[in-house]
Amino acid sequence: AMPTGDAFRRIAELRGERAAPEALAFGSELLEGWPGVSALGENDFEAPAFERVPSLVPAREAMQAAGALVCLLAGSGASLFAVYPSAEERDAAERAVRALGLATWTAQTLAEEPPVRVDPPGASG
Repeated sequence: AMPTGDAFRRIAELRGERAAPEALAFGSELLEGWPGVSALGENDFEAPAFERVPSLVPAREAMQAAGALVCLLAGSGASLFAVYPSAEERDAAERAVRALGLATWTAQTLAEEPPVRVDPPGASG
């Protein structure tokens, strides 16, 4: 595990004089699909988390090798998440990560936003 306070301290050490992350300007077209999101995606906590929990590095490599569209550290660590174009690639990544002795959880993203249902006051649904 990577306590958040420790992670923030290590980021400050790594950045030195540059305390804040650099600003990034981009067009909204990068948010239209996973390739653009992947190009933008980064987590400042990766360097300290990978130092503290080195087993994350081969796990991320296995997830990327299985075809991840995006693969990043979740929060301040020590877990990773990825998005795959198919269940087959997701399942291959799961097998590869479990072979490293790590736990996995899988989920399926929604293909479209579900309809919103609003019940009138007092109705039971």
